[in-house]
Amino acid sequence: MVSMSADPRNTDKGGWIHEEEYRELVASLIEEEKGHRDSCSFGTFVKNAPGLEAIRTTVES
Repeated sequence: MVSMSADPRNTDKGGWIHEEEYRELVASLIEEEKGHRDSCSFGTFVKNAPGLEAIRTTVES
């Protein structure tokens, strides 16, 4: 967050009142979610469309 003060001497960080607590909570949630997921790769995430084997590529034509 950026201070919206027009005073050039105001160099305070600005920020929310509980910003540090919020950042810690989000970081812990991220770590928790990482532990619950299986390894994800392109091969396991993307599924082939049905009927794809019937479509000929330019090289196969």
